[in-house]
Amino acid sequence: PFLYIVVLLLIISRCVINTNAYSPFYMFGMIVLILLIKRKAYTDKWLAHLGNLSMEMWLIHSWFCYYLFRDFFYGLKYPIVVFLVLLAASYVSAVVVRFIGSRIVRT
Repeated sequence: PFLYIVVLLLIISRCVINTNAYSPFYMFGMIVLILLIKRKAYTDKWLAHLGNLSMEMWLIHSWFCYYLFRDFFYGLKYPIVVFLVLLAASYVSAVVVRFIGSRIVRT
């Protein structure tokens, strides 16, 4: 619980101190704290799986978000809903792209 409180305080400090000079200290603190927080094994497996698909998800996210479905995603209004729907759409699309790519490269 202590590390979670420190992470929360660090996030609040970033909201209060909104300068680029503070960013390196903020990011260093966040990286160290997140590495120190104990996670369940399935959380690490899921994050590793997302990391494996991260390039495809990033490219698809940009394409969806800026060119194809901008009004749909940002029309959802609430940032957490936009994030979750865009994450789900990018993930499913990345899995499909990876599957098609593996079929093309194998032949």
